[in-house]
Amino acid sequence: MGEERTTQETEQETTVQQTPEEKELNKLLLERQRAAQEGTITAQTGGLDLINQLLTGQDLPGFLQQLPGGISPEAIGTQATQLAGKNVAGFQSLGIADSGVAFRETAEDIASQILFPAEQFNLQNISQLLNLAVGGQAQIRPVDAGGA
Repeated sequence: MGEERTTQETEQETTVQQTPEEKELNKLLLERQRAAQEGTITAQTGGLDLINQLLTGQDLPGFLQQLPGGISPEAIGTQATQLAGKNVAGFQSLGIADSGVAFRETAEDIASQILFPAEQFNLQNISQLLNLAVGGQAQIRPVDAGGA
């Protein structure tokens, strides 16, 4: 019962020494990293420049110039005119071509069949270009306009 407990602390220092193979491997890895560093920086800078151009609405370089445009307003207008012409013929045969119903139905058809899909395509096109600019590692998705 009357035992006295004592503790003693000792400090021990351990050093790790690399083997010659580890030293050689580390040297090779460092040389490879240094050799690739300039190319990596160039690629990252190019991606950042592309992102900046996309987000600020600037002209893109080379073959990328035509990509952000997507479906042009002219093409949308042509399709809308064709669809309106088809609708008018149908409404004339029903005798309601001059009514508000014909106008409303035509406007709804143009919006649902042409305008909304074209806008969705154009947004997806831009988001894919942003994915390309960030190396495809980030998945940027357009906001679902239909759920808003």
